[in-house]
Amino acid sequence: NLTQGKVTVLIPTYKRPGKLIRAVESVLTQSYQDFKIVISDNASGDETENVVSSLLKNESRIEYYKQSVNIGMNPNFNFLVSKVTTPFFCLLTDDDYYLPNFLEESFSIFSKHPQIMFSVMSAPEINEAGDLLNDQLNKWTREGYFEKADPELMKMIIDGNHPILTACVFRKDVIKCFNFDPEIGVSSDAPLLYELLSNYPFAIKKVKGLYFIKHEDNLSAFNINLIGEY
Repeated sequence: NLTQGKVTVLIPTYKRPGKLIRAVESVLTQSYQDFKIVISDNASGDETENVVSSLLKNESRIEYYKQSVNIGMNPNFNFLVSKVTTPFFCLLTDDDYYLPNFLEESFSIFSKHPQIMFSVMSAPEINEAGDLLNDQLNKWTREGYFEKADPELMKMIIDGNHPILTACVFRKDVIKCFNFDPEIGVSSDAPLLYELLSNYPFAIKKVKGLYFIKHEDNLSAFNINLIGEY
């Protein structure tokens, strides 16, 4: 029997107060409400702290940390991961946002496939104007359960049809593998994904759960080559 428990939504942020509000509100309006939000401000030095203070006045489920200096993107991600104490967690970058069904649909995947270690939903890639650019799951021939490290599956993932990290919900059990390598830089999610997909069973539901925003100053502006990075 699966006990859903509380999920921690990790939100790293840096100098995007307006987008941060959108990201946080997309969590607060979820149909599934058993969550907490942990925000790590990587020394933005702008109105980000005031924005979060305003959110905190009406919402006790938000934890806010402000780094005294900019520690770098990957150390900030790792700092957030160190704050997970709940049975489940997920990562939402400050420029993306969930659809209202994301957490509920994610937990329905765990209920159907209780042996999995993480769930995957669709995360269409759009630009700021809302134009659809790509959906990484389009080439997946089916939904449902996948064993770890299936050779055909791994080849498809290496070819660029990998899940979007922020469209996943993880059991805390995988946290020992959840490290963003500072030496890799902006593509650190690539080897992390490869490690997770190689070592843990998972399940996919091709339902939109998140919009992945592509713009010139975010991770998605880079064409990640999984095999090259790994």
